[in-house]
Amino acid sequence: MQAQEYEAAKWALGLRMAEGTVDADIQRAFDEGRILRTHVMRPTWHFVTPADIRWLLELTAPRVQRLMASYNRRLELDARTLTRTIRVFERALRDRCYLTRTELADCLQRAGMPMAGQRLAHVAMHAELEGVICSGPRRGKQFTYALLDSATGTSDTGTVTVHTDTGTVAFFLDMDDVISAAFFNGTNTSITVAFLSSPNETVTLEYTTDLVTWTTVSGTFNTGSGSFQATITAPGNLATQWNAGMFFRGTNQ
Repeated sequence: MQAQEYEAAKWALGLRMAEGTVDADIQRAFDEGRILRTHVMRPTWHFVTPADIRWLLELTAPRVQRLMASYNRRLELDARTLTRTIRVFERALRDRCYLTRTELADCLQRAGMPMAGQRLAHVAMHAELEGVICSGPRRGKQFTYALLDSATGTSDTGTVTVHTDTGTVAFFLDMDDVISAAFFNGTNTSITVAFLSSPNETVTLEYTTDLVTWTTVSGTFNTGSGSFQATITAPGNLATQWNAGMFFRGTNQ
């Protein structure tokens, strides 16, 4: 249901409920996560149920993202920036933490990505369309955000699920630390990175610098207790490019 105007949307929802339903009943359902509010179907707020939110996003988010692409370019929000903001949101909202948009802006500021106004609204919308965040309980008159995994009761792995070009379901890996920065030895470039992941899994690893072309790292990696290291090597001098920014995703084997 369209929910751009929150109070009016609650009233419209109440009209569709059993006789005797009052505003407090709708508000309680919202605060308890039985009703979620997110951007889906169009670039506007909608009420959805936890059972429906994922398939609705899968069906409609790609179209909404295409509609928003020109606005993102105008706001200088490229793919790398949007992905970095998602990582900040994931860390900030872990363990069922609920934060207002202003508080998320503070987190971005500390991560070196100051955001305000439309830019902040658009990165939050992008995270919603990617299925990472959605509404949390209201704090007084303020809206908060929650991780979608927490709101729907599914496992929160700290990753962003994506679909590869071949249809394989993969997930962005959370980089814990750069053990050894990229360096060129005259023939090859190498970098060693530590990752956080779900424990006791075997994953294949891919990397990119532009979020368009992905390269597969040979072999597989065991995540052990929830972390692992990987040394990546490629021919040629890629040190400057790699040190400027790399993204990683994994696929469970």
